Amino acid sequence: MKSSTNIFRRGFRTFLLFMSVTTCLIAGVFGWESRLAAQVPVIKNIQSRQPDKIGITNKDMQNICTAAISTLFNRPTSTINVDSIEKGMMRLSYTLPTNSSLQQYSCKIEGKKILLAKGDDAWQTGTSDEQVTFQLTTDEILIIVAFSDGSEKQSRFPR
Repeated sequence: MKSSTNIFRRGFRTFLLFMSVTTCLIAGVFGWESRLAAQVPVIKNIQSRQPDKIGITNKDMQNICTAAISTLFNRPTSTINVDSIEKGMMRLSYTLPTNSSLQQYSCKIEGKKILLAKGDDAWQTGTSDEQVTFQLTTDEILIIVAFSDGSEKQSRFPR
């Protein structure tokens, strides 16, 4: 036999659920949800803005991506070419002097992270991949590469 307290609690929970559903339905009838929903994209846009909308210009993006490739592969920045810039992503390339093979990379910036992909392969975001970040000052770019073994490499470039 169930106690009256348990029956009361179950009834009260059912009542709260009923009131929540009713409130949502009433909000829909009067159009309140559209005013609330109109505020949500503003929050999403703040978090997912392209680099040029958060104070990083396309020139900064070019310098950051070039510096990242230079740091990772010990290439002079002057030998790295920017092939294209499209939708917050950049394609870069350089030629190996040893065998003249063309090395192509894609680069994009997410917050302070630099994501790289070899050619059209997947973005290197695995736990065994290097984690590349950057810091900008008024006159320089600091590239920080954290390797999976815990070691780190830093390089500074003019902005």
